[in-house]
Amino acid sequence: KTKLLIKLGLYGLTVLLVLEIYATYNRGAWIALIAALIVFSFCYRTSSRIILYIVSGLLVFTFFGNIQSRFDDLRYAQSYDMNSWQWRIMIWSDTIEKIKIHPLIGNGLGMYQKAFTFMAHNDYLRFIYETGFIGLISYLSYMFYILFVALKRAVRNSIHYEKSKYITIASLIVALMIISMADNMARSTVV
Repeated sequence: KTKLLIKLGLYGLTVLLVLEIYATYNRGAWIALIAALIVFSFCYRTSSRIILYIVSGLLVFTFFGNIQSRFDDLRYAQSYDMNSWQWRIMIWSDTIEKIKIHPLIGNGLGMYQKAFTFMAHNDYLRFIYETGFIGLISYLSYMFYILFVALKRAVRNSIHYEKSKYITIASLIVALMIISMADNMARSTVV
């Protein structure tokens, strides 16, 4: 029912946003985008789109060398004689050892950057380090609450606009939670 000009503008905006995510050269952002699209497709019960996203992702991976090189970082040593994955494992191991000092209440907000010379590359470990397990459980409870309320309202709502709004919120929460596993989103983005 939308006018053709508006539809073309929205498709153009979508292409622009995908190109911007591509230009970040951030593996986590790419994986989070695919996860968000899959959640969105599941909510609309369009399994054919999921296959389209997977095939498109494989084609893009095959034909874009700079995407391949970003994933090659996971296999080949870059700095400190470690690849990107090994380096993250080293950081996470160091963080876990220091979490054991104050596991319940943490070391205080912003203290991770004072204790380490690098970012955590895992928001959940940083949350535990700074706010303890109490803070992490609070944060995860909040995120899952938003996710489940959005999904519940999407299922119960018959108005297309409202349903789309809640599905979008759920998709973005899933994307944020995935990218936070190996990146510093809570430091880089207003959550």
